[in-house]
Amino acid sequence: MVNFEEYPREYALQLVEEGTVTSHHVLCCALKYMSYDDVRDMLDSNELSPRFLPRLRKVFQYDYIEY
Repeated sequence: MVNFEEYPREYALQLVEEGTVTSHHVLCCALKYMSYDDVRDMLDSNELSPRFLPRLRKVFQYDYIEY
């Protein structure tokens, strides 16, 4: 088990990888904890804000195709 005190990010990821919690649950916890400015900055830093939307649609346009 990853040490929570030394590596909290890795600890959270391990909880998801082991199936203890879902990624959706961890995401909701993080979003509820963060301020609106933190969320905006995180989305923009990861190119997920609205100004990147046209590129995102192009990149992910094939993700939902059923085969």
